[in-house]
Amino acid sequence: AVSVQRNDLPTFFSRIWRKNPIIVSSSATAEAFNPSNSGSIAGGQGVPVVPHCVKPWIIPNRDPDHGGDSFFDPTGTTGIITHPGPNPTGVIGELITLQDDCQPPPGNLSGCAWNKLQPNPPVWAPPNKLEYVLASMSSPPSTSLPSCAGSSVYEQNIEACNPTPFSCVGANNGTVDFSDYTHQDTKNGIECLIHQSGPDTLDPTSPPLVRAGSGNPLLGTVKSGDVITVSDSVITIPIYDGAAIPNTGQVKIIGFMQAFLNPDGVSVSGNGTFDIKVLNIVGCDSTSGTSPISGGGISPIPVRLIHQ
Repeated sequence: AVSVQRNDLPTFFSRIWRKNPIIVSSSATAEAFNPSNSGSIAGGQGVPVVPHCVKPWIIPNRDPDHGGDSFFDPTGTTGIITHPGPNPTGVIGELITLQDDCQPPPGNLSGCAWNKLQPNPPVWAPPNKLEYVLASMSSPPSTSLPSCAGSSVYEQNIEACNPTPFSCVGANNGTVDFSDYTHQDTKNGIECLIHQSGPDTLDPTSPPLVRAGSGNPLLGTVKSGDVITVSDSVITIPIYDGAAIPNTGQVKIIGFMQAFLNPDGVSVSGNGTFDIKVLNIVGCDSTSGTSPISGGGISPIPVRLIHQ
């Protein structure tokens, strides 16, 4: 629920009867809907999840903070979250270090042919490391590219919003990109996206609050340190079932993770490794119907107004 009050609203023509400003207040209530396991509702189908602006990293269904257990039902049929709720018992709030499944010698290209994935499938390692592979994506619209955008399609898909829907409906709904991209593309893309000179920060309170950084493009409308509801540091990442990746690159996406990128605000490394803080996860249901939901076209968890 959100309440807004203004104490000095001018009354214009009503000043005929009253000269002083009046106090006006309003409130609204909204709900967030997580469609995980929605197919278990009696007589209903699962609600398909089709977010946009997904970032080009695919991670396996392995939770490093829970001994490599799954994020979702490992069969990929129900979307049930294995460890719901906040950390340490749940997945929300976990700090995960993502690492490229391909680790070449310094100066070499990071792209991996199928037979060079090291290892295959990507693995997790204690205490919080999880390997990723690159998602094959089309180029984002040139109009969405920021001034700091790079030249590779991979880097641009980190920096900008690719409006192409990313669905988890179907047997093979994701494709791994085996092209050659440097780890510097990863570093440059992340730093461009989050405005590294003054990135937004994540307040560790519960629920987590995002505060505007000095590099936030909305400065002037908001002040540095203000609590904000939209941030370029909040990203969506697809999760696949964790099976060995075939030479076709086709994988089964079974859910999505919403995370805060580089939550500690440290300099991004040049070895393809970076940190995320889990904000939410959404599992897909194999009984999903044909009418998807959308969180403003970006988030896999939509919010709707239910009372005003």
